[in-house]
Amino acid sequence: MSLRETKVSVCHSPDLPSAAVLSVAERVVLVMAAACGIDRSEILPSSDLLALGIDSINLVGVVTQLQDSCGIVFSPEDALCFMQAKSVSSFTRIVEAAAAVNREYWSCR
Repeated sequence: MSLRETKVSVCHSPDLPSAAVLSVAERVVLVMAAACGIDRSEILPSSDLLALGIDSINLVGVVTQLQDSCGIVFSPEDALCFMQAKSVSSFTRIVEAAAAVNREYWSCR
């Protein structure tokens, strides 16, 4: 099972029933959808971040939301990688790597 398929049992979406369990990728999509003001069904792994309206300023908001709501600790190196991410999938891979390192701290509030 890949990290993308791993379900995070303590990370819940604010717009889903509390029993809903989200993967890291699903959580990223929800946060991006909220940041863009679009439906999450419009966000595909291949979606271009700029085409979604996620520029560097929005990206900081997405990262901050993931960090604040799920307790993921991103390194300075992650920040550099985030700025180079072009697609949802490349952004998600960075978040998944950070979540794997911080697995014991991953807990949405």
